[in-house]
Amino acid sequence: MDPKLSALQELLRDPSANYTAVATAIAALVTFFLIIILALIALVMPKHRTAPSSDGSGPPTLGAAGIALIVIIVLLGVTGGAALWYQQTSSDDFCSQTCHSMKPATVSWSKSPHSSVGCIRCHEEPGLKAVPRNAAYRLFYVYREYFANGPIVPLAVPAERCLSCHGDVLDARLTARNGDPFTHRAAIEDGTSCRSCHRSQGHEPARR
Repeated sequence: MDPKLSALQELLRDPSANYTAVATAIAALVTFFLIIILALIALVMPKHRTAPSSDGSGPPTLGAAGIALIVIIVLLGVTGGAALWYQQTSSDDFCSQTCHSMKPATVSWSKSPHSSVGCIRCHEEPGLKAVPRNAAYRLFYVYREYFANGPIVPLAVPAERCLSCHGDVLDARLTARNGDPFTHRAAIEDGTSCRSCHRSQGHEPARR
């Protein structure tokens, strides 16, 4: 059986197995129904406002307050659905369970010394300003996984993100494998990236 069909059947049997997929489905359904409701309202609204007759029996019209209320409800629904989706896709389950192509990376990460560090802690920019960019990449990954069948290559981890946890190593005096003394600060100032020497960090085997 196709792995994706099997995963869908498993999700239907036990929704708690993948809260990310459930949240994504709920957010999509909420957005879809809100759009349908808005479209129906637009269809039944009169195209031209007509002056009410003297006896007040003119056709019903939707005033500016009504339109504003509908717009607010739709925006709140879409925003709430998007926030729920973003919160759920911020979990490690989004990478490890939603995207089957990430299974090898998930296994190596779970066995590495960085297994207590979440995926987005290393692979996404922090802060509110990065939310649109992060959300766009997550949607792109889902598209590649389910529709394009292409490999998913996580975003590179810049030195700044590594140093947010490992800043204490900057000035430690170390010795390279060739015997030369060095410090990480000097290496970074020379333009050497963390990945130049530590490419497998985050997915490296645990040290014995």
